[in-house]
Amino acid sequence: MITQRTRDEQQERQAKFDHLHEMGASLSSTLNPYDDLWDDNGLALLYSVPNATRIGGNPIRFGMSVEDARKFCSDKRTGGKGYTYCWTMVENYMATSGGILCKRYVQDNGMYDDIIDELGCEKIDKDELFDMLTEWGYKVK
Repeated sequence: MITQRTRDEQQERQAKFDHLHEMGASLSSTLNPYDDLWDDNGLALLYSVPNATRIGGNPIRFGMSVEDARKFCSDKRTGGKGYTYCWTMVENYMATSGGILCKRYVQDNGMYDDIIDELGCEKIDKDELFDMLTEWGYKVK
């Protein structure tokens, strides 16, 4: 289960994710964004997609490092008959959404927390994600 963090642990975690965000932002500024698809630096937003093709409307569930997102989305337990989990870098999402993340589109019920823990991944829940994005200059409404 996701555990409560001490103030020092939270500050250390924030510093780690700040660094990953800076790395991701510098990667996103390259001339060819596809050059960086296989780089593990940066932060990812994870979302579920129904297998029946539908354009847009897929809620963001939570955030994690790109490295953890690859691990999580590659696990066979994070996809099923009707859906699969995907990720995109924060910078890519914000570039296509006008730099705004709407709180009502971030929905996570904690259903995958045990798998996240088992895989050794670090989940960024929605409240922490909102704080981070705001601190980095993105709009959250």
